[in-house]
Amino acid sequence: MKTRQFFPILLASMGGVFGQTPTVPIIQPRGVMNAVSQQPAPSTVSPGGIIWINGLNLGPTGGARAPGTPLPTSLGDPAVQVLINGTPAPLFSVGASRIVAQAPWDVAPGVAEVVVRRGSAQSRPARVLISPLAPAVRSAGEDGFGEAFTRASGTVLQLSATGLGPADPPVNSGEAGPADGSVKPMASLRAFVGGLPAEVTASLSPDRVGEFDVNIALPALARPGDIISLRANNQTANRTTYRKVAGLEMLYVRIPEGAPDLRSLAGADLRGNFMIGSAARGSDGCWPTYLFDLPAQRASKIDSCLTAENPNTLSPVATASEDSALAALIGPPEGQPPAGASSKVLIFNPASQDNMMVQLPSAASSLTGGLGAFRALLPGSPSRVVTIDPRSGAVSDTTPEAPAGVNLLNLAVDAGDGLTQVLSLPVTASNGTAAVVVGDSADQPKRMKLVILDPQGEIMGARDFPEGWTALVAPRQPAPAVTTFPESWFAAACTARVPAFTFQLSSSIAIPATTAPETEFKNPCLAKGIVLLDPVSKTASAVSLPNQGQMNAALGATGVLNDYLYGGNSTTADTLYVLDGLSGSVSPLSL
Repeated sequence: MKTRQFFPILLASMGGVFGQTPTVPIIQPRGVMNAVSQQPAPSTVSPGGIIWINGLNLGPTGGARAPGTPLPTSLGDPAVQVLINGTPAPLFSVGASRIVAQAPWDVAPGVAEVVVRRGSAQSRPARVLISPLAPAVRSAGEDGFGEAFTRASGTVLQLSATGLGPADPPVNSGEAGPADGSVKPMASLRAFVGGLPAEVTASLSPDRVGEFDVNIALPALARPGDIISLRANNQTANRTTYRKVAGLEMLYVRIPEGAPDLRSLAGADLRGNFMIGSAARGSDGCWPTYLFDLPAQRASKIDSCLTAENPNTLSPVATASEDSALAALIGPPEGQPPAGASSKVLIFNPASQDNMMVQLPSAASSLTGGLGAFRALLPGSPSRVVTIDPRSGAVSDTTPEAPAGVNLLNLAVDAGDGLTQVLSLPVTASNGTAAVVVGDSADQPKRMKLVILDPQGEIMGARDFPEGWTALVAPRQPAPAVTTFPESWFAAACTARVPAFTFQLSSSIAIPATTAPETEFKNPCLAKGIVLLDPVSKTASAVSLPNQGQMNAALGATGVLNDYLYGGNSTTADTLYVLDGLSGSVSPLSL
């Protein structure tokens, strides 16, 4: 009877507990992501961009949406707010499992903490990476890939993109652009459709907060299924397609009769079916080459002598990344290495049947592909590096400048009266002189001078700061902390470089480890677990691989993807071990 009497009382008590509606918001450990690119955490978004925050109890069950623009910074009852580095973010919508918000235009680049506040309850912070540029193109399926979300108008493709960087003139967070389209991104834009260069313009959308209307003039040879590549400065957006391809298609062209055996094919980065085939190098220093353009059904011999300094290379052709151009030096070689092979470059572009000839300042010893450009090394004393624009053929000197004059390493300045702490990086002039700020303290300076140094580091002159002025000095870095590994655990030191991996979302450091000290190099260098170092608590913990597994810790055998550490069990891995950088748990994946 006691049991019968106790059971309903216990059940009623439990019902009272579970009947309460939890209100503390919880952000999933990997719950903050770029809403347009759909990049998994750790996701990257730029100021003004749009984020999704996924979790539990984030907002009301029925949800709430912003009634219009400008977007509010709180929604629902009790009020829901999103704080990014302490700044309230404009909100598109809030719900129990997802919040859609705009990153404020003035949020600082770096790792930002995201907190959801619901009434008086507040979530633990999650992380998102803030980058000055993080271009993202909206896809039709809202999944970050596939067919682009477009509003085609004749020969103009209209896209929607975020993350193109600061706008000019600036707008307030939560506001859309003006109806006249006068707000433009400050970044330089470049677009390709199917690898074909296309004219592109953009303006801040007048009806969608944080999004730019991007207009791309469709190239004449563009076809459904072609990849759209949009780049802002040196950052490339997620890849989408122009419409959908109707079905599988096989393209081929016949090699011209009489052509020698081709040993290599160099395809353009953004248009892989535009390529140059090369045969073996001739005694004249030239590679017999043939141009193939499969969509245009073109195959032709290249009459120019394409050459390179290294006679053993398979192909003299250079490929520009994030571009569709190919290029090569024109021979025969002008001199013997290292004098340089040629001072002329021939650029091939699928948008034109006329190749572009570029004259270099002197003979180049090598030609390589860079991001949207080609780079030529000009030997000499000193050697020079020039960059070639594949669109215009413009040549610019990009030789890294050596620091002139003052030695910036361990710079010591004594301006007298106790002013010995250098508080700024030296600003150097073309004549070798430099200017630095010197103060009486590295942490909390009260007195400062602007000091001018000659090329030898001697003081040429100094001037006191105005009365009441003080420098903003970054806090001094804390002294390094020393933490011992857990008992019976050692770093896997059987490789030339002991690997250490960092995670963005947790700030922890992972080191493959063994249970015995290593005294010699081995390949594979096998680890039995992973030691996790927490720089905040200054502690270390060990995680053993499941089923007494072993992970190859040799250079290049392990890596990090989206804050997951992965590594195979040997040089020919049939099992992959994956460590979650947030939870610290390891899972085996049999291949």
